[in-house]
Amino acid sequence: MKNWILKKLFSKEREELYRKAFFDASKDLEETNVYNTEERAKELADKMLMDMLSVVDYNKVISIDTRKGILFAGKDRIEVARLSNLKSEAEFLMESELWQLIKETPKELAHQALFKTSESLDDLKKGKAMLYTLSAQQNIIDIIRTFENK
Repeated sequence: MKNWILKKLFSKEREELYRKAFFDASKDLEETNVYNTEERAKELADKMLMDMLSVVDYNKVISIDTRKGILFAGKDRIEVARLSNLKSEAEFLMESELWQLIKETPKELAHQALFKTSESLDDLKKGKAMLYTLSAQQNIIDIIRTFENK
């Protein structure tokens, strides 16, 4: 299973780093005479692999209870003062040159993946995924900019 994950998610360099980390951890444990060396080395390698994978911070995920008119960040309700601050940040971000770069660059990459370099269905999926991500980011900003607490 680990080999499959490594092949799918990581470049050859990362795979080699993971294997080296496993070997080094195993060697370190042998030198300190820790029992169950293989098991401990596997635990350390698994931890390193999990550290390399991105983990979602659910306290930073936006959701709306449209029935009650409440905006949440994770399980916590976004209060009026915080919402006001987020609205100001959203307005500033939308007007910034950085946002234009963040928006237009993936759009161009998606265009290339969809229309210029696509050779397979996976290429089309990649371009569509980029456009979906851009759309999701824009929706989050729009929700924050226009949301009114009830």
